[in-house]
Amino acid sequence: PRLLHYSTGWSLLSGIPTFNLGMGTMTYTGYSGSFSPFAISENNITLPVGWLSFTAKSMDRSVKLEWATANEQNNNYFEVERSSDGIAFTGIARVAAGLQSTNRTNEYSYTDQQPLDGRTYYRLKQVDLDGKSSYSKVISINVVAAKGYNVISTTGSNQLKVLVPQGIKEKTYLQIYNSNGQVMLKQQLQVGQNTVNTGALVTSGIYFVNINQGNKVVYKNRFLR
Repeated sequence: PRLLHYSTGWSLLSGIPTFNLGMGTMTYTGYSGSFSPFAISENNITLPVGWLSFTAKSMDRSVKLEWATANEQNNNYFEVERSSDGIAFTGIARVAAGLQSTNRTNEYSYTDQQPLDGRTYYRLKQVDLDGKSSYSKVISINVVAAKGYNVISTTGSNQLKVLVPQGIKEKTYLQIYNSNGQVMLKQQLQVGQNTVNTGALVTSGIYFVNINQGNKVVYKNRFLR
């Protein structure tokens, strides 16, 4: 038997263990890493995937997932799974393995074009050619549904075009913040297309846009002035 430790993925620990099958014990010396979690495996185990990273990034109305592996053995595909509570997951897409077996770094990505509203959890199910599977760590991101809102900006222009979808009955406001989080402009919006004059923003740089419907932020974006 050999000892494995999990950090961002399972890895075999170096060194030679001593074990007593009759007593059901194993002793491992010379380990200086973190305490847990650990697992015991057969000596000739081959890890299907060495996980390097797995991240989620909000892209306005979508979520971009990116992950990288250090090595792959008999890898068939990855299944992207999503959850609203971090417990019950549902598969939403498959991403084919770049190479079924490789020792080089491989990078993958998938964009969830219709993410859930609110805190959303993702994980990856890695599936071997023989049907066996393993899982990545679980990551989460807070998703704010755009619900038909849109902000169009042109670099160098003194105007923003803001679209508010039909059927909105609550008071809707646009707020613009500078990089220090200060509110630089606030304007009430009407259903349909609105024009927002940004000429008062005299300092060049990146500004952040929030659209509030009642007390809830329903849209976030940024633009360059």
